[in-house]
Amino acid sequence: MPVKKILVLQFLCFLLIIPQGMWAAEPKSDIKGHWAEKTIESWKASGYIDGYGDGVFKPDGSISRAEWVKLINISLGYSVSGTSPFKDVHTEDWFFRDIGIANAAGYISGYSDGTFRPAQYVTREEAAVMLQRILWLPSEADEVSFSDSQDLSLWSRGAVGALVKQSLVSGVGGKYKPKSQLTRAEAIALLDKVMKKPSITLDQAGTYGPKEGKAFYPKSLVLNAPGISVNNMHINGDLTIGSAVGDGDIYLDQVNVAGTTYVNGGGQNSVHFKNTVMVTVVVDKQTGAVRIAVEGLSQIGTITLQTGANIEAEATTSVNTVSLSENLPNDTYVRLSGSFETVDVMAQSIVIEIPDGSINSLNVAEGASSSTIKMEKEATVLNMIMNAAVQILGQGLVKNAVVNAAGIQMDKAPDNVKVGEDVKGDVQVTIGGQTQAAIQPPPPTPTQEIVVEPPSTPSDTTPPSLTVNVTSVTGGQDVQATSNESGTIYLVPSSITRTVIFMNLAIQAGLGIKQTNTASISITFSTTGLAPGNWSVVAADATGNVSTHRAVTIFDPNGLLYDHLGVDYNQGIFMVFNKSIVNNLANEAAFKEALSFSSDNGATFNPLGADDQVHIYSDSFSVYLNSEYSGTGNILKLAAGSLKDENGNVLNVEVSTSAFAGGTNLTIISPTTAFPIPLAMNGTIQFSVDRVGMVYFVPETTSGNQTEFDNVVIAGFGKAIAITESDVNQPQTLDTMNLVPGFYRLYAWGGEDVYVELAVTPQLPSNSISYDNRKTGNDFITVTGLNEGDIVKVYSDYNEPFISSTTVAASQTSVTITDVLLNEGSGMFFFTRTQPGKGESHPIGVGHWEANDPPVALTGGSLTLNSTTTSKTYNYPYSELVTDGDLNDLLTYVGFTSTNTDVATVLGNPDTTTPVTITRGSTMDSCVITIQFKDIKNHITSVAVTVTNE
Repeated sequence: MPVKKILVLQFLCFLLIIPQGMWAAEPKSDIKGHWAEKTIESWKASGYIDGYGDGVFKPDGSISRAEWVKLINISLGYSVSGTSPFKDVHTEDWFFRDIGIANAAGYISGYSDGTFRPAQYVTREEAAVMLQRILWLPSEADEVSFSDSQDLSLWSRGAVGALVKQSLVSGVGGKYKPKSQLTRAEAIALLDKVMKKPSITLDQAGTYGPKEGKAFYPKSLVLNAPGISVNNMHINGDLTIGSAVGDGDIYLDQVNVAGTTYVNGGGQNSVHFKNTVMVTVVVDKQTGAVRIAVEGLSQIGTITLQTGANIEAEATTSVNTVSLSENLPNDTYVRLSGSFETVDVMAQSIVIEIPDGSINSLNVAEGASSSTIKMEKEATVLNMIMNAAVQILGQGLVKNAVVNAAGIQMDKAPDNVKVGEDVKGDVQVTIGGQTQAAIQPPPPTPTQEIVVEPPSTPSDTTPPSLTVNVTSVTGGQDVQATSNESGTIYLVPSSITRTVIFMNLAIQAGLGIKQTNTASISITFSTTGLAPGNWSVVAADATGNVSTHRAVTIFDPNGLLYDHLGVDYNQGIFMVFNKSIVNNLANEAAFKEALSFSSDNGATFNPLGADDQVHIYSDSFSVYLNSEYSGTGNILKLAAGSLKDENGNVLNVEVSTSAFAGGTNLTIISPTTAFPIPLAMNGTIQFSVDRVGMVYFVPETTSGNQTEFDNVVIAGFGKAIAITESDVNQPQTLDTMNLVPGFYRLYAWGGEDVYVELAVTPQLPSNSISYDNRKTGNDFITVTGLNEGDIVKVYSDYNEPFISSTTVAASQTSVTITDVLLNEGSGMFFFTRTQPGKGESHPIGVGHWEANDPPVALTGGSLTLNSTTTSKTYNYPYSELVTDGDLNDLLTYVGFTSTNTDVATVLGNPDTTTPVTITRGSTMDSCVITIQFKDIKNHITSVAVTVTNE
């Protein structure tokens, strides 16, 4: 069964930054005792807010669109200037620059008439949409479950759900109030919550980021699902590729990461860094190896490997340092292909394979003994310093070697050998099976002859200038190239290091072609027979200087090439192609019919079901299966002729994915209740899983690698069951004996999970909590529906210590809380209940209105009706009959009684603020009409009017 995570919904909090002079000063401060007082004071101390002095803040006043944009820019760090396309935003306006910044960032939009309406107040649903755009969150309409969800606009429902899923918003008394105006205090609280949230997690496959330009992302970002692509972003924090990616694929293109990039997930054809700039990358995938492809013009400072990995760096990239951590376990396998400046080997007894490319400096630390470095003949290390006994296997070229330890073995002699200062001059090394002094001239090693023309002008250090007529071709088409100097022009795979030696090696191996050229005369390369993919054209002059490479993509002769597979957790499948695709069939239904799915390694294929969904976008299409797939033999197949590229080239061959696995399926057998599952103390939960592995029952906050989960179990805070072959798909029982009450997670490692509430007190319903916020007299809060011994706690923010705790007295079912001071404005508190022998419940946030006392009835007086004056109407706010101080606008009509309805009756609409009318009846007599009104606290008052019908 699909298992969804149940998130603790948090109160909708909003934050506000106020520029100096935006609001005028008044005689006194009005934030003392306000529910947002601490946050407002914190922002003031941080310099975000100006204009306090002896002026009021008006925390419950509404905030305009211009003010909201100003606050977002200051708090989240938006500063790149832009233009304003809105006809009601002018250069002399104080908000002109901020609206230009917001427009450039892409998180605002105007109205159809070309206006921005800067003075218009922001609604709560408008604020949600802007934050969804800022955080690039996918639409999550299914996460919305407010009692007033029907009031949400279609355009805001997905945005509100997205913020709910990120635990940034919840509601007030179970409502979201989407059309309500955002207050200044709410604005500050929301942006403060966004700022303090450690990171934003994206757990849906898809493409994030703008199609062009570069978006500023104000937070750290976690990518926690396979099939995610992030384009054109500057991430102002850390980037984590989470463990939930599993063996799936992640794609980054034109992404800059200001913090550290953590790679905790990905598979053997998985993580692609294209045109990215990263300071530090830490690879720590706990199960299986990960392949990282560094492509395009990427620049990476340091890649630290804490687990095995395959790093492939194109020659166009710059990887300054690859550090093989001393924490790597014995026998770890590392593969380094391409161009690297420095490789530091600090781990012992590991295996490093270098199949091709070049490394400027490879340093073996003293603690790296017994490690093996395998170098194929296409690999070159310019400088190798060996401070420990290692094996250098293969026929790769080491130009300069420094021997700082005994016991070194090499299959092929370096060009030059030097003995370190702290090592005896006669230190022995083994080369080609022969032991000898390190500084002896080594015996010649047969190598394939490479002809390199001697430089004709050794003093020439200027590289040639190269022009190429195309950037992409279909296989078989020609590429024309021109160099300003005579020499040689090469067409080679882009992964080949751009030196004459390596390009000649590639051509001798049949991996490229070259031609002699004359200065300024064009030459033509045919791409017939060359493999589809990324190629480079490079010119070399007679001296050996090499030009800047020119990238050329060779497409499959059919125009389209299936590139790779992406999977989303047990239901989503993505087929990605080498360029944008177009449906070549009559419609999307016909395209769906061209797809078939196999769960038995291709033995049988079945059409997609009626409820399965298919979507084409950009260079890929997705399939979402209504029923989850499982096992390891899943294959998706597309019939020939179903797709074409934007130029009309049809993909006229059938394509299939490789076989892929589903995550571990977790099926709950008992108890059969809704999620999260409630369990009593020492209760049991019965389940089954469909593959071998570990199942953990741990506190819901547990995270990290498998070792961290094991440590929680060892410490006695959780439990675990190892699933063997004989246990697969068989009922398993886990008891909760000796565990404390609280919120837990039952997690099949590498697969599904479900949340469990162990002896957790049920959450208080919002309608059990009522406030009496008095202008005069004492404030109090009443909580009903309780049992003897229940403990009720009150929090101003449930991330902070409680401010009040009250125990229900014997034989009582409610408590009255009098030690919580309610401010005169509106606000919110959070409430929990703890029943005897159980854990504390989830908090429930319930808001209160601003202070008011019961309404005061005025003298109703007497009313005479006759054939001329048939009725008397009292218009809202009913000031002729009743008053409620500052809150007249919140009085509503309840009903009426009449001592004789034949004399007079009342027409009115209960629970509204519509007019109330006393109407004469058919009997000539007198009666007393009693009319009832109530305020927002349901305080009721009655007004008596004597009515005479003449």
